[in-house]
Amino acid sequence: MKNIVTFINMDGYGYYVWPAFSLTILILLIMAIAGFLQLKSNKSALYKISERKNKTRKEIKSETQA
Repeated sequence: MKNIVTFINMDGYGYYVWPAFSLTILILLIMAIAGFLQLKSNKSALYKISERKNKTRKEIKSETQA
């Protein structure tokens, strides 16, 4: 138990190290979540654009065949 407390205290530097470490982890998590949400949004927009292009190609083919 004493070793754990000594490790967490880090010879008095624990008050600086642990908040900095926690803030870094928090920022990395926020960036990962934001990146995932942006990716999901971009995939959705790309799917809508590709569906619109496919519809216009089908309409063009049906008009030229008729």
